[in-house]
Amino acid sequence: MSVISSFAKKLALARELKIGAGRLEILRQRVIIVPVQLFESMIVRSQNDPEYARGLYLDLKKAVSEFALSLDRKYKVRGSKLADVLVKLTEMNGYGKAEVIKDDRKNRIAIFRVNDLPSVNLKGKVKGHADIYWSGVLAGGVSAVYGEDMDCVETKCQLNGSG
Repeated sequence: MSVISSFAKKLALARELKIGAGRLEILRQRVIIVPVQLFESMIVRSQNDPEYARGLYLDLKKAVSEFALSLDRKYKVRGSKLADVLVKLTEMNGYGKAEVIKDDRKNRIAIFRVNDLPSVNLKGKVKGHADIYWSGVLAGGVSAVYGEDMDCVETKCQLNGSG
């Protein structure tokens, strides 16, 4: 593993990655670093509380969509370029290695595979499709890239062994 990704280096050189006293910004957006146990807690709770799971999904979808649309407004990055930036940010921020399997905007279908998710410690300990937070993140990103409200349905899950 390299110390800093090439994308992070580009951001730093462009002064779009700022680390200061009590503050971290990426592309003029304030972000935080949290331990993976937070994601594990969210997954476990969402497995037992469908109302929480739905709220979490919708909150993340909205947050990521708004973040992505702000990138378009600030940097005029949209469509495939926006998708590429979002994938690179996903990887740089430790969410895992994202791979776009299918991007069919005409039929409104996008298929992703994400390896090495921060929730990997829960592998074999969950039932059903577990990464509700990740589904919300993808739904928000795809909604911004496609320019319309999209949802993400997890069909295979690495945590339960089906992916």
